[in-house]
Amino acid sequence: MAKHCRPDLIFMDINMPVMDGTEAIQSLRSLPGFAKIPVVALSAYEKEDMGKEFFKLGFTHYLNKPFSKSDLMDAIHTYVTPE
Repeated sequence: MAKHCRPDLIFMDINMPVMDGTEAIQSLRSLPGFAKIPVVALSAYEKEDMGKEFFKLGFTHYLNKPFSKSDLMDAIHTYVTPE
């Protein structure tokens, strides 16, 4: 889907049914033009330093579930510039 709509920002859950987020980010980052699109990892993992692990995988930002509306909006405003 991302290949066809060229999003400005992607929110990606880590636990998905067919392909998990770690596999999906690797696939996405290998596509032409997707190396710099911000991708926010969404996860309920409570492990310490989880954000650092997601950054190493190619995610730009990490939100731990449950996250607040203001956390979501902050991520959007950080990576998407209004036209």
